[in-house]
Amino acid sequence: MGYIIYNGYNSSDDLIITRPLIRPTWGAEINEITRPGAPRKLMQVSKSYANEQMTIEAALFDATPERVRKVYQALSGHGQLVLSSAPDEILTAYIRPLIPEAVALQTAVYAASVTLMPFAYAAEPTVATVGTSYTTITNSGTVYSAPEIRLTPSAAGEIVIDTNGSAFTLTIPAELVSKELIIDSDAEVTYYMDGEDKVSVNYRTKGSYPLLHMGDNYIKYSGSVTGTVTINVRERWL
Repeated sequence: MGYIIYNGYNSSDDLIITRPLIRPTWGAEINEITRPGAPRKLMQVSKSYANEQMTIEAALFDATPERVRKVYQALSGHGQLVLSSAPDEILTAYIRPLIPEAVALQTAVYAASVTLMPFAYAAEPTVATVGTSYTTITNSGTVYSAPEIRLTPSAAGEIVIDTNGSAFTLTIPAELVSKELIIDSDAEVTYYMDGEDKVSVNYRTKGSYPLLHMGDNYIKYSGSVTGTVTINVRERWL
C-alpha cells in the first residue's frame, strides 16, 4: 500500500503500510465575528492555515528488537516527509508513535499520529536566473510562494529586487562585497554564511520581502553583482 520516506529513511524495508496514505489538504481558518445589533455574524477568512493530521498504520516485516528500535528511532519527532502517494511533494511533519515500542515488539504493529504543517512543497526545486530586465517566473503552486533569492554583490551601493513592481532594497557596504547573500522570503531574513553560522543583514534591507503570486510573475534586479542572481520559486500546494 505504499511507503514513506522520513528524513531520508525509507520504510519499504521494514514496514507494510496497511492504511492508504492520503495527504490532507489545508484550508484557511474562518473566524465568526459578532457585530452589535447585526442580525448575522461576519465571516472573516484568516490568512493563516492550521496544521492537519493523518495516521500511519503498518505491520512490521519481522518484529525483532533491532528492527523495532530502528523504526521507532527513524519515525518519530520532527522532519521532512514524503508519501508514496505524492512523491513529488515534501511535507514538514511531526510524527508521534501511538503504540509503545514494547507492544510493537509483541504485536508486529506500528501506528503513529502525524501532524502536518502547511504546506506541501516541491521535492525538486524550481530555480531560475533573474536578469536586469523583467524575467517571467511561473509559480505553479496553489498558493502564493515565498521564494529564496541568492546574489553576490560586486561593489558597495544598492541592489534592488523588483517583483511585480514591488521593490526590495539591499544597501551594500564594503564589508559585504563578494559575500553571497541569501534572501529568504519565508523566514523574512537576509543573511550570509560564516562557516556554519547564519549572519543576518536585515538591518541593510528595506521594503517587503518578495512574494510570488500563483501563475506568472515578473522580477528583475538592478545593482552590481558577481555572476548570476538566482531565485528558488519554492512552489507550495494546499
